[in-house]
Amino acid sequence: MIHRLLIYALIFWAPVVFSSELPESMLGKWQVTEVHINADASRTPLYAWNDPRIVGRIFTFAPAKFENDTAESLRCLKPTAKIFHMHLDELISKSMAGYGYPAKQAGAKSYDIDNGQKSVQVVQIYCDGGLWNADLGAEGGPEGSWLFSVDANRIMLRWYDETILVLGRMTEKQKPRPSFDCSKANSATEFEICHSVQLSAFDRSVWAAYKLALSQNKSAGNADGSVTRDQRSWLIARNRCHADKICIIASMKKRLDELSTQSATR
Repeated sequence: MIHRLLIYALIFWAPVVFSSELPESMLGKWQVTEVHINADASRTPLYAWNDPRIVGRIFTFAPAKFENDTAESLRCLKPTAKIFHMHLDELISKSMAGYGYPAKQAGAKSYDIDNGQKSVQVVQIYCDGGLWNADLGAEGGPEGSWLFSVDANRIMLRWYDETILVLGRMTEKQKPRPSFDCSKANSATEFEICHSVQLSAFDRSVWAAYKLALSQNKSAGNADGSVTRDQRSWLIARNRCHADKICIIASMKKRLDELSTQSATR
């Protein structure tokens, strides 16, 4: 019996490769371009499809540490990688929650992802010896936040509350693109936003969340005056940050949460 278990273990783990660092092709800065959720699930998840709280956020993968500016922004120090191959459908079904009753396994189609039968090179990350985001994953399947390359400029990342993020490669030439015309900036805060790719991404996210709240308010037959007044009051408060980047980010994260909560209750 023990002999058979050892043989099984060797067969199962044969494709696994331990590396001292993340594959070089994944190093650098990446920005969330899409948020995919399980469209077949009946429950209401924390994050929505292309949720403004996540779209635009930046992940930095460096040999010494990983960082991101999401709400789940814990650093990963001394990252190492475990690499293995799986079909995409199998990866999703074994690591993501199922849906329905009786429970059905999710697959690539559930997340509106093509090529479910494609074999992908999956990368699991360990931070200072421990699995990155170890609380994620289904029992018996790949745990933590896994990644795989779609192509040279896109990565898919398993993230919180059963989401899959699409990350796009950032370049040094990437310029800030806020929601407003920078030639009309009239405060220290707006000038700071216009000179920062990160801040301008947060600004676009707040604008998208605000427009979504207005649209949902209108669909519910409610006047949108309160949403507009709240947004104007928030802009005044945000501008008190002046050029303090940390203060600006904190203010915009808080506003994103407020707008998302308002949308969820409508």
